[in-house]
Amino acid sequence: MHADLEGAAPLFELPDVRGGRVALEEVLKSSRAVLVFYRGGWCPICNAQLAKLSAAYEAFRDRGAEILAISNERVREGREVLRKVGPPYPLLLDEDGEVIRAYALEVTRRDPLGWVLRKQGYAHPAVFVVDPDGRIAWRYVGRHYRDRPSVDLVLQALDGAVAQAGTAGSEAG
Repeated sequence: MHADLEGAAPLFELPDVRGGRVALEEVLKSSRAVLVFYRGGWCPICNAQLAKLSAAYEAFRDRGAEILAISNERVREGREVLRKVGPPYPLLLDEDGEVIRAYALEVTRRDPLGWVLRKQGYAHPAVFVVDPDGRIAWRYVGRHYRDRPSVDLVLQALDGAVAQAGTAGSEAG
């Protein structure tokens, strides 16, 4: 099952680094979801993105949206992101990469930083806006690891002010 802009978002339930579990289906009962797929806490670009989203969190909540940040990190690694960034939104752990694969975001080429990850595969940076009906309303999949939407662009997408954004090319760095 893969994410399709025209179709329903793949549903999931994942552990939150703070404890408990978060189910997309439950979040959608009360708000839209902004799914932020990031490579990991070892990535300074990811940490900067998560910090910017944290600083703008109230603007997302004002638009009826909840941010869910997703990576295939382990609990210990996720707690390090929590310590560094301290986001007010859930940090979800997709340790086996099932959700990352469901959204067709797994980087499968040999990673030059594989020695840091200690495992193959991680999320290609992307942001999906999912409406309460479970449909993907907007997505941004960067062309490479530095290509991420600005906070303003994601907020504009929530406001319906921007058309479809970029999708990954052949470079999945």
